[in-house]
Amino acid sequence: MGVVQALQSLKPELVIDYLADTALYPYGEQPDDLLIERIVRLIKTAHLMLQPDIVIIACNTASTIALPALRAALPIPIIGCVPPIRWAGRVSKTRIIGLLSTSATARRPYVHQLHADFAADCQLIIHGARQLADLAEQAFLGKELPPEALEAEITALLSQPGGE
Repeated sequence: MGVVQALQSLKPELVIDYLADTALYPYGEQPDDLLIERIVRLIKTAHLMLQPDIVIIACNTASTIALPALRAALPIPIIGCVPPIRWAGRVSKTRIIGLLSTSATARRPYVHQLHADFAADCQLIIHGARQLADLAEQAFLGKELPPEALEAEITALLSQPGGE
């Protein structure tokens, strides 16, 4: 929903149709083949019904697994939300990039390809936090997050070699 709100604040005149697949939440706990098939099927069906000009996949896990299949299946631009490794590689002074992500995003070949393509001269430190999706959802809903939960995940990232 955060991407929708951002787009609406920038361009209130946009017509936005929002599709949320909560039946398999969290995506990161599902098998890759199942997710790819499901995401492509859902988006193709929505495309036929709604005829959008573009599709935005506002989920790192869905983007890192299904973007190539979606782009092959649909004749419109497909925009994904992926970890900002390209941007980090451009602005990093230390040449060390830390990525705190869901466990599923951390293990995706897509993330490692982003690193190879756009920040190969940087060390990439990744921590896949199993509870990150749940914590993000709670924060988005305005709920108070237990500081120790976030602190534990950040500590796990920073305690890796190069994390200091």
